[in-house]
Amino acid sequence: MFQPPSLIAQPDHHHFHIFILESRIMAELAAIALAGNILQFLEVGIKLTRTATRVYQSTDGFIKEDRDFLADTERSRKLAYLIHQNQWTPEEHYESRLDDSLMETAKICEAYASELVALLDPMRLKSGGFRGLQSIKISMLRQFKARDVRNLEVKMIAARDNLMLALISTSYVQQSSALSAIRQLKQQNAVLEANTTSKLESIENLIQGVASIDADGATTMITHLDNLATEAKQVKRQHKLLKSLRFPTIRQRHSAIMEHHKATFQWIFTSTETGFGEWLESGDGFFWVKGKAGSGKSTLMKFLATHDETEIRLKTWGKGQKVVTASHFFWNAGTPMQKSLTGLFQTILYQVVKVCPELIDMVIECRKDPSDLMLAEPWDDDELRIAFQRLSSLESLPLHFCFFIDGLDEYTAGKQRYTGTFEELLAPLRVLASSPSIKLCVSSRPWNSFDKEFGRLEWQLQLEDLTREDIRSYVTEQLGADQKFQELSNNNPQCSEIPETIVQRAQGVFLWVFLVVNSLLRGLCNDDSYTDLQQRLNELPDDLYRYFEHMLYSIEKVYWDNTTRIFRTVLVSEQSLPLLSFEFLDREVDDPAYAITMQSQPLSKERYKRIHQRAKTRLNARCRDLLYVTKNTGEA
Repeated sequence: MFQPPSLIAQPDHHHFHIFILESRIMAELAAIALAGNILQFLEVGIKLTRTATRVYQSTDGFIKEDRDFLADTERSRKLAYLIHQNQWTPEEHYESRLDDSLMETAKICEAYASELVALLDPMRLKSGGFRGLQSIKISMLRQFKARDVRNLEVKMIAARDNLMLALISTSYVQQSSALSAIRQLKQQNAVLEANTTSKLESIENLIQGVASIDADGATTMITHLDNLATEAKQVKRQHKLLKSLRFPTIRQRHSAIMEHHKATFQWIFTSTETGFGEWLESGDGFFWVKGKAGSGKSTLMKFLATHDETEIRLKTWGKGQKVVTASHFFWNAGTPMQKSLTGLFQTILYQVVKVCPELIDMVIECRKDPSDLMLAEPWDDDELRIAFQRLSSLESLPLHFCFFIDGLDEYTAGKQRYTGTFEELLAPLRVLASSPSIKLCVSSRPWNSFDKEFGRLEWQLQLEDLTREDIRSYVTEQLGADQKFQELSNNNPQCSEIPETIVQRAQGVFLWVFLVVNSLLRGLCNDDSYTDLQQRLNELPDDLYRYFEHMLYSIEKVYWDNTTRIFRTVLVSEQSLPLLSFEFLDREVDDPAYAITMQSQPLSKERYKRIHQRAKTRLNARCRDLLYVTKNTGEA
């Protein structure tokens, strides 16, 4: 069963929608964070002016808060700088009801900062010199400036109260677009699969908490806003990092792999012959799943990577620590990212970061420019390799990792298949496996390069030697569920021999079984007799490659040119082709210039369905089982 790579990328509308929502949230939270900085500045400023007033009213010009007075003056400078740094132009971000108020207050605070410095700097005791003379001079100066200080205090109190009223207004807080966006983002968080729902709920609670603060609760307000800014920054960094690691086909191969047939592969957890269950619970290093082409390695790896029993047994290995699983499925017929080290690195790191936000800083530090501004930039191979291998040196964190990597033999270095020892692929995996906190289950065909690397391992299995009962179960159920086969079996007991014949000839190659059963089901649809089915079965070669050759020659000769054109198209494509593209491919035969001359017009839903069904029917006739149409996406 040949599954070609993709050519036409479908727009990820959900991903784009989440980007919009996140941007809106971050803009709202940036406004709130700026408001927090302004409130802190105003609170410190008010405190300073009141302290100064008490100093002026003291008889000797000194009070015990002089040292705090000096520290608060310095703090007010830093807060004023933060306000200046955090300003933005409203047209560059989503509009907020606080925009005008914030911008106006921010500018006022810069003026207040200058006024504070001008008033307070001359009033501090300097080190050295005659303290008595300084005291007299400063005392006189303070008395002279007392009215100015009091006026500044009144202005800052007014600015604070105005900003507080804006922040606690029901129209802003309770109906905030930030709250609305957060709720939507929580619903659609699955697109990035980020483990940020709890953080979003925390931010939501903090925003709602602001609504319960009255106008006198500036200190509480500042605490809430500080917490908001911290949480928002962490969520923003994780989402930026995830978007930099994610690529359009990151889940495509995983989704394209057929699900296991019910009741198959259950033996792997309990079989003492394979030892896989024991390896999950107490083993280390590599577990090697080897098998012939078409033996079901990818289906098994998908089964293992997602099965609840895998998680349960790995918890025993983790001994109370968090165990993280991640998987990657190489695909030689896919996009460059699906068959390269770059794709492997980004896929594993993406899955790890989405459930382990505590690793964000570690991953970001591997970038040549670790600044937040560069978080969303594409990664280069050196950065990815460093980050990937650094997972092996996390002994200080209570984490264990189990990675499932399928299809090592489908790895490609560069544009051509790497014909060496696959050392470029195996080296980073070896580094990970050396860590007591990391284990890897890998699969491949039993090529020499992999046999040399894994052949002496205690933990390995030969898949085609273990799937005989699974194949029997699959064949019996698929044929037994067909009404025509049931009728034939009732009239001819020899029909019961067909499933066993398939099991005997399969030699553990599940793909061959799948194709043969499909051929028999087509025959039953044509009212084939037992003799017809037996003849059909006898004519099918046992060898998978000879079977493909047989399938090609079974295509009617009148379709050969069309079949060649279809296969050549899918072989050079880099993503799955939607069925609609095959309709256009057919049109090009009749009119090579159709794309230029054809009138542009909307495609109705009914017409789309007709084209979809027509393309599927034509593909089945021209490509037989060599090209597979997926049910969930309608792509080939």
